[in-house]
Amino acid sequence: MKFAAVRPGPNAREDFVRLLGQVEAFARTTGAQKITAGVNLARREAFQVMIAAGFRNDRQGIAMETGDATSGYNRAGVFILDDWR
Repeated sequence: MKFAAVRPGPNAREDFVRLLGQVEAFARTTGAQKITAGVNLARREAFQVMIAAGFRNDRQGIAMETGDATSGYNRAGVFILDDWR
């Protein structure tokens, strides 16, 4: 999965769980054997949801940021998947 996101707000976690479920359903219909999705660990809740859904860490990368990191999208409360390969 190259990129996916849910809108921020009080339902973001539930929307993200639903998004992952839809990704898994799509993968089944296409016969995919593996889903690859990236999430920055600064997006703690998104990572926790993925682990609870059975995803596992396959590789790690580093995102270097300058300035106030809380203003970007690599922070808690953000539910975004992105693949930087």
